[in-house]
Amino acid sequence: MHRSNVGLFLSHLFFVSIFQLDGATYHANVNIAGGGVGRNIGEGIWKIYGDVRLVSAVGTDQNGDLIKRLLPDHCRAPVLTTGDHPTANCSILLDNRGDCKLCVGDMSVHGAISVDWINSHRDLIRAAPLVVLDANVSTATMEAIFELCVQHGKPVFFEPTDMRFAAKPFNASTLAAKAIRFISPNLYELREIARNLRYEGAIAATQVEDFELTDLLHEVRLLGSFVNRHVDNVIVTLGAYGVVVIRRTSEQVPFFSADTGDYKSPGLGSGTQCRFYRGRAMDRIVNVSGAGDSFTSGFVAAMLDGLLEPICVNVGFEAACCALGSKGAVAERYFDRGHYCWKPNNGATFINVDE
Repeated sequence: MHRSNVGLFLSHLFFVSIFQLDGATYHANVNIAGGGVGRNIGEGIWKIYGDVRLVSAVGTDQNGDLIKRLLPDHCRAPVLTTGDHPTANCSILLDNRGDCKLCVGDMSVHGAISVDWINSHRDLIRAAPLVVLDANVSTATMEAIFELCVQHGKPVFFEPTDMRFAAKPFNASTLAAKAIRFISPNLYELREIARNLRYEGAIAATQVEDFELTDLLHEVRLLGSFVNRHVDNVIVTLGAYGVVVIRRTSEQVPFFSADTGDYKSPGLGSGTQCRFYRGRAMDRIVNVSGAGDSFTSGFVAAMLDGLLEPICVNVGFEAACCALGSKGAVAERYFDRGHYCWKPNNGATFINVDE
């Protein structure tokens, strides 16, 4: 089973063809959807894998009622309803390619995900093979989660959420390095994490789309290998380029045991290995805002089944493609276990990224 300790919110997606930040009124297509990185991942895992609990908070308002209805009863049971804050609300401005240009919101309700609220759900953490955590909760709450996870030997999958918060757990507690076993940053979040962990080399400011692929992979290997000294599994998402998986073991070693369901630590004996999986081309993209979250949902679902890394990436890619074709951050439908992406001989192909 999978548990998720995360923030959630209702998002308003505005699709605008051409605009400037000049105070003028522009025509837009508007879509309302559930949001929050952790909530997106939780809903995606429920739809793909089936068993997830979302530990979070909403307000006593219509938005809170709506967002709770997006998940079945067993998933939303640990969601706190509070009258002290409105349900987190976020407005996202997307261009005609589905790329996010601006995001504003009220996230104060995430403060209700307190240390006491986390400790009241310690049995969920004790029973879970994996805890997924986004960066919306406070540093004190993060530390409480890490303490419980270390105490019960539960690996944490940290989704950085935003480059401004990417290094937050490493500032929250020295236990972060013991608890976090998976991290899934994009390039900008990876830079912030490496900088916070005192990477001594130069860190570029180049945008992903301005890189030649060879140069992009070179930077990701340098920074990702450094972060891999602190976190066992570094999964770097690179948008349309694909993903890079950095581990101290080969792709033939599963993340979790298929027999026991326990996390398999790679140990310290093997050198860092860096593998690039090229992304899939799509003819039509509706919205990119939830593609990374859906990739994580698929990846997590597959690795909890004890599947090998290339299959986990393939399932993640398939889930991301479903989200890219959806108006909301989470696809209405994904795929069942009969889909080809789960098959042993259909793992994603990779390129070893050398020094």
